Amino acid sequence: ILSGVAVLEALVERISSTGETFEDRLIDALDEARRAGGDSRGLQSAALLVLAQDAPPLTLRVDFHEEPVEALRGLLAATRDPAYRAWLNTVPTAQDPFRLPAARGS
Repeated sequence: ILSGVAVLEALVERISSTGETFEDRLIDALDEARRAGGDSRGLQSAALLVLAQDAPPLTLRVDFHEEPVEALRGLLAATRDPAYRAWLNTVPTAQDPFRLPAARGS
């Protein structure tokens, strides 16, 4: 379904770079792969799943969108909102499956 080997080469080159968060590199890699030809049927969906022992799972998905990679980038930006981050710090992780919100005033 990929339009050619250049798609994989673009993806690997971008994901292997440094200087940005892993999540940003993943989305940038999807974008680079799209520009290199992507899916020969056209791109309608994009997804991101990041699992870590010390962080809650991050799972984002956009389906049936004209610009799914940009929409996915917008969802990732929303996860960086301070209110969302505060809530995220209460979500259990693999290392701390019983994590609870910090007591107020602590």
